[in-house]
Amino acid sequence: WQFWLWPLLGCLVGWQHILKRLGKGIHPDAEHVYLPAAKALLDQGWVFLTSAASYRVVPLGYAWPALWGADPFWIRLANCGLWAGCVFTAWRCATLLGGLRAGVVTVLLLAFHPELPKYFPTELTEPIFLFGLFGWLWTLAEWFVARNGSLALRVCSAAFLTITLLSRPVLQLLVPLGLLGVVAVAWHWRKSVQAQQQDTARLCRQIAWTLAFSLVIPALLVLKNGLLFGLWGLGTGSGTGLYLGTHPLFQGAEPAFL
Repeated sequence: WQFWLWPLLGCLVGWQHILKRLGKGIHPDAEHVYLPAAKALLDQGWVFLTSAASYRVVPLGYAWPALWGADPFWIRLANCGLWAGCVFTAWRCATLLGGLRAGVVTVLLLAFHPELPKYFPTELTEPIFLFGLFGWLWTLAEWFVARNGSLALRVCSAAFLTITLLSRPVLQLLVPLGLLGVVAVAWHWRKSVQAQQQDTARLCRQIAWTLAFSLVIPALLVLKNGLLFGLWGLGTGSGTGLYLGTHPLFQGAEPAFL
């Protein structure tokens, strides 16, 4: 049980930060974009997806707030659960990769980071994205380090990756490129007589299925946006996210933070 004391400490630090800010002001992006879209989704139901407002941001930007009634208090409280998911998946990933000390350092860096925790007492998409990202990295560590190739883990991996794409789609080009890459390797070594290459080809096939399943819902949304609105993308905001996320000067940081 002592093994889990450190992630529990990380949860408590983050929860304290969130609970102190339950009544703080609403971020302008949430006030003018996410919350109005969430309220429209609640009022109109699935019909909202056929309106132009539905592609201004990616779906989890308004679906997650709508799940909590578009109420900032309940959204921030729900983000406590996302924070716990981030801490425990980061902890497990780090301990698999580097042992106990690596896990402790990871939890402390996450809990006392000057930027990351401040997003959780907000209605922004960063908490959802981080939850999906840390969860996906955890499944990769289980897969490659712990050699857990179970179907349930692969389903979790695809689900976490889908969450990242539907919250902040900065991986929307990297995932399809990764899919093409692992398919190419699996095809190249499909008839190899060497055991190591056979194992690599088998692993690449498994990864390919996981990446492909993670793209199903995003692909359907891109198809919907393209056919209805002529926008062959997940949302108009994703262009900025992609630029800032891949530009060598920005490295994912918005200009205000530079």
